[in-house]
Amino acid sequence: MTPSDIDAVVGRRLRLLRLLSNLQAEDIAALLDVDLAQVSAWEAGRSRFEPVHMAALAREMRLPLGWFFFGFRDDELEHSMVTEIEDAAGGGSAGDVLFLTSLSRLFGTYGPCGSSEDPDRFLMEARQLVAQRIAGDRR
Repeated sequence: MTPSDIDAVVGRRLRLLRLLSNLQAEDIAALLDVDLAQVSAWEAGRSRFEPVHMAALAREMRLPLGWFFFGFRDDELEHSMVTEIEDAAGGGSAGDVLFLTSLSRLFGTYGPCGSSEDPDRFLMEARQLVAQRIAGDRR
């Protein structure tokens, strides 16, 4: 894995964390005292999310620093979640609201990085929610 690949993965996890926490990029920028363009560059993997900012955000969000490197241990799920959350947030249908509410409950139960007691159950439930959302979009 190249340094730019790592930047892309860390950026995707930053974006996912922001979406799961129902924060805007402006909120992250204010929290870390950087401009919005910097947050966008981090999320897109065009710029390295510096350790000092990563540690500050992890502390503020009460996450282990490893979240940015290990996430869900399922890259496909992470990518699908980002796509589906953004799609649902831009919609307004009953299905969109149900999906976002269900994700909110899931993360309220397990936290943004899943339960350390039962990570497999967390991953299974997250996969089911995304699969149901995708299947519903095809109808």
